Amino acid sequence: MENPFCISRKGLRDLLGLSRRNFVRNLFYKCLEKFSREEIEKQLNTQTGELMDAINTESELSVRKTENAEVITALQLSDFYFPDDETEICFAMRRNVDTNNVKSYEGLVSGFENATHIDCLIKLANKGISFQIKRYPERHLPHTNEAFVDWFKNVLSHYGNMKGTILSVTLQPAEPFNKNSFNFSELAISLSEMREIITFDEVALVYNDANEYVVLHKIFPKHKRLLVPLYWALKRFRGEV
Repeated sequence: MENPFCISRKGLRDLLGLSRRNFVRNLFYKCLEKFSREEIEKQLNTQTGELMDAINTESELSVRKTENAEVITALQLSDFYFPDDETEICFAMRRNVDTNNVKSYEGLVSGFENATHIDCLIKLANKGISFQIKRYPERHLPHTNEAFVDWFKNVLSHYGNMKGTILSVTLQPAEPFNKNSFNFSELAISLSEMREIITFDEVALVYNDANEYVVLHKIFPKHKRLLVPLYWALKRFRGEV
């Protein structure tokens, strides 16, 4: 990884949290120009109105931005692979970025290197795991085995030897899977049949299962599904556990 920016998991979480709080605060003051504090409080309590619409829209757009998806996924991967530890998370930055001057979340994501084989490195003491992070968005690509395999083959064509790296694929949007969604067991078999051309150490899917669990679903080289209760994941994100 060239020109890495490394930060503790807690530090990264705090940068992201501060950015979100600043957005809500700025939106609040903007709404004060149109609504009274009582009207704003009512919107917050009822989860309806212009303020809540703006917050929900921003949240939706934020999740779909590649840079934000990488940060959120990196935090999730840290929880899955090092569930009981405070790790350090490193991101590949553009060569012209002075990593010593990265002080804000906006400064971090604006400096991400786009064309890199390793998006993030999660470290604990002398152990480190490298990840290439991709998104598989449902609104653009069908959630079928055939479509995923075609997409996956195209991904492989852009990389050489990725030994020592895990490919993490975030499934979006985070909705329960219906009967037209993936057959994960068969998908794992399909990738197993491609093992001669797959150089990633692992291929894993990350998704939200029915708003009950955050899931790490490994489909290569072994088929294994790991679940974290959503309430625990949110508590860990907030620093409560």
